[in-house]
Amino acid sequence: RLNVVAEAATGGASVPAIGTRTQEVLDDDRYRQAATTSAGAVTSAASLAIADIVSETVARFSASRLAAIAGAVSITSSASNMATVLADGSRVDSTAGMANAVALTLASLRNEAIMGGRLGGASLTIAATTDDSVNGFTTEAISGAGIADFGGAGALAINLVDSQVSAMTAKDADLAITGPVHLLAASHTDIVAKARPAGGATGGLGVGASLAHNIVANRTRAEIGDGTTIRGVGDLIVSAAATHNVQTHAEPGLASAIAPAMALSLVSNATWAHLGTSSSAQLASGAVSVAARQQSAITTKALGNSAEAVVAAGAVLALALVDDAVMATTNRSIAAAGAVTLSAMGASTSTLTATAAAGGAVQPDPAAITPTNSVAGMDELVTTLLTSAADKGGSAGIGDLGQQQGARTRSRDQQSRSAATSEGKLAIAAAAAINVQSSRAEAQVVDGVSITSGGLLTLRSLNNTDALVSADASSVAGLGIGAALAVNQVATQNLAILGRGAHAVAGLSIQALKLDIAATIADPASAVHRADSYSASA
Repeated sequence: RLNVVAEAATGGASVPAIGTRTQEVLDDDRYRQAATTSAGAVTSAASLAIADIVSETVARFSASRLAAIAGAVSITSSASNMATVLADGSRVDSTAGMANAVALTLASLRNEAIMGGRLGGASLTIAATTDDSVNGFTTEAISGAGIADFGGAGALAINLVDSQVSAMTAKDADLAITGPVHLLAASHTDIVAKARPAGGATGGLGVGASLAHNIVANRTRAEIGDGTTIRGVGDLIVSAAATHNVQTHAEPGLASAIAPAMALSLVSNATWAHLGTSSSAQLASGAVSVAARQQSAITTKALGNSAEAVVAAGAVLALALVDDAVMATTNRSIAAAGAVTLSAMGASTSTLTATAAAGGAVQPDPAAITPTNSVAGMDELVTTLLTSAADKGGSAGIGDLGQQQGARTRSRDQQSRSAATSEGKLAIAAAAAINVQSSRAEAQVVDGVSITSGGLLTLRSLNNTDALVSADASSVAGLGIGAALAVNQVATQNLAILGRGAHAVAGLSIQALKLDIAATIADPASAVHRADSYSASA
């Protein structure tokens, strides 16, 4: 567990901060890119707190010659990482010093259990887990009372987190197991980013815009690799399970800007259980189960000031780009004496709240337009912000190639989430909440694969998707623009697919259902149905 705390001095930071340790750190390419947003680069800070975590936990077995073991074989890895990062500028009370706070967490996590080579044994367990714990990161920035004009944010809190948990057999592994084989990959993450002024949203003294970003990618994989041979197996169980929670929270300080508060969540979660290709059918004297389960909850909040005498002005933004996928698939034929089951369960929830600052939105001053603040309207502003975040994630290595490409493509797809109507585009809003969410659950036997089962062949997918978006500008007073914008773009898939092949089974069940996943996890026999929930209110 790591705790990083930076507390600013009362005089704040000098401008410019030439020759300081803060400048040296922010001149490092890795940290400069992490701390750069569409608002600009951070060149100095009254308080700067950084956690840079690389965690690799690997349990691996590989033998070029046959390793014959009379008893059970277990290859397990377990890892959990926790960090709290706080940049606190609340002590600053100065008319000459900067009061901004920058908190960064960069985390690259690998937890892998891998079986390779040749092995004989009575049973085999390959497991990579968080061991009933969690990978948890909380990153918070608090701005103080000082000068606000420094080209960045008053409070900047950013998480850049990439996590992979894998339990797998290596390509072309040769295994002779006389009993059960169990592969398990389990991941649990809890990630928080919070940017706010000192004192919070009601009467706070902190200055400058508050930006909170969570750029996160998680992958949880249990897989029999391509070309792996497993002979003599009894029951074959391949399972992947993941729980991912992300909270992004921003409150504006005392400033006027195009976006005085922005909470941005760019999250990609993928969980899959998979049987890779093989030149021959996978034989099993017992049952075969391939199961994947994922629960994802993303909360994004940007909360404007209440009506104080001096208030923030500008667009308060809550933005989320969420991609959740859970898959249970086989690319090899199966011949089992018992039942064969492929099950995928995915729950995806994205909740966004944006409440306007009392000063409302302001149009940019035409005389002050620069390449970083020139926007044609809300559509263009949102695209700029999402694209910047996706590019930042790619540069930092967040996500595999598929996740990175997906984020880049969807961040640039302005048309599908456009707020334009027949009357034209919306130029500016005091509160805007934009959700772009994809949720997919898939259980599939691919084409060309044959299933032979002495029991029931079951393909079952469950998908729960909630997308709740709220934008409230009712608190806007005075001459500020009081428009509110809520956009909710959701794509869901719930697929159970038996591909073309020569199948010989005792019974067949193919189901794509809307059962309550939480209830089903608690009781696999549960028949509690659950409708998806979608709302957008402004």
